[in-house]
Amino acid sequence: MIYFLKRNIELVAAITSGLFLLIGWLLPENSVTPIIFLIAFVVGGFAKAREGITNTIQTKKLNVELLMVIAAIGASIIGYWLEGAVLIFIFSLSGALETYTMNKSKREISNLLEMQPMMASLLQADNTTTAVPIEEVLEGQFILIRPGETVPLDGFIINGVSTLDEATISGEPIPIEKKENDHIFAGSINLSGALTVKVTQTSENTLFSKIIELVQHAQSKPSRTARFIERFEDTYVKIILVTVGIMLFLPHFIFGWDWTETFYRAMVLLVVASPCALVASVTPTTLAAISNGARHGILFKGGVYLENLHSIPAIAFDKTGTLTQGKPVLTDIYLEKKRFPGLYCFHREQVHTSTCTKYCSRIRH
Repeated sequence: MIYFLKRNIELVAAITSGLFLLIGWLLPENSVTPIIFLIAFVVGGFAKAREGITNTIQTKKLNVELLMVIAAIGASIIGYWLEGAVLIFIFSLSGALETYTMNKSKREISNLLEMQPMMASLLQADNTTTAVPIEEVLEGQFILIRPGETVPLDGFIINGVSTLDEATISGEPIPIEKKENDHIFAGSINLSGALTVKVTQTSENTLFSKIIELVQHAQSKPSRTARFIERFEDTYVKIILVTVGIMLFLPHFIFGWDWTETFYRAMVLLVVASPCALVASVTPTTLAAISNGARHGILFKGGVYLENLHSIPAIAFDKTGTLTQGKPVLTDIYLEKKRFPGLYCFHREQVHTSTCTKYCSRIRH
């Protein structure tokens, strides 16, 4: 439990901020209410405020994190504590979800890495084997793969016959028989006989390593919408802050508003212009979709390809295993009445113990 809280501290802070927000909203307005909302501000907004300030200092560019914090402060100044707390809660929750999905994606990649063995049985000239890290095995060397072991490196069989489970590579759950001169891939599981294999790819160039690299690269390749937000972010924040700065003074001299009304309307503009919904929706959903797809054997080259799926009118698949589970199961048994009289009748996994005039002439109880 403690480990979960430490790993998801941002999510815990966002939920805590939401609880204080709910308490402040339910209680009648009094002198204690601003204090409750202030706690929601600090608990939920601390991480994002620090992130926004740090990024601004490092990149010399403004960001929406900074804009959200300024908007929340502006809302509290004009007495709209609830609205400011809602802004902080939405933004802290979006950041917490992004962090959660990123950590989850890293765990999924770690699970993929765990499927790849770190050691290989290098075959020596005297037919003995030595366990060595897969990084030290060179192309052209020979390795021994015993029954039950996971294939550490790509290669082709020079001695032995076995059945291999290549579900992690091809998605096909039915084991395939492999014999001499057949290629095998790292990540496959040797189910029966011992195999002597000549290595054709080093550890960083195996097909399984490429799959892991593909998933890792997809995590860091944002969608088109996310890239647009990142490019437009600095410009958008500057436009909003300049506009709010103008609204703080110009209406007072042009329209004759008093300073209180001028400041109030400028803060309202600042709160309304905060892009909390847009920021909260893009990155977390993209990362979650990519990591969830990887866990179920679906690989995306990046968020942009995931986003392009909405415009695809039709998809052509080359095999049934792509659409189905690929695991043969018994669904129906049909018995000829003349050849099998008096047998039980099975139809669509239901056992008929009463009269079945459609499929069988007689039923034995």
